[in-house]
Amino acid sequence: MQRPRCAAIVNAARSTSKRPWRNGKHSLLRLDPATHEALERWADADLRSLNAQIEFLLRRALQDAGRLRKEKSES
Repeated sequence: MQRPRCAAIVNAARSTSKRPWRNGKHSLLRLDPATHEALERWADADLRSLNAQIEFLLRRALQDAGRLRKEKSES
């Protein structure tokens, strides 16, 4: 019996990943240094990565403005 190649194992693991950001879009964001440092401090205080903190804040702002589509709940 032939063993699967390492790349095949990695690809299989990636395709079954439960991480929602795997299917997300990528964007480059330019920030001034003071804003970046403030966001880093805030992310550290909330025990999040900088990326997760920015996504959290953007999502909350979109919800507050009524611009985020509500996701269909499974019933």
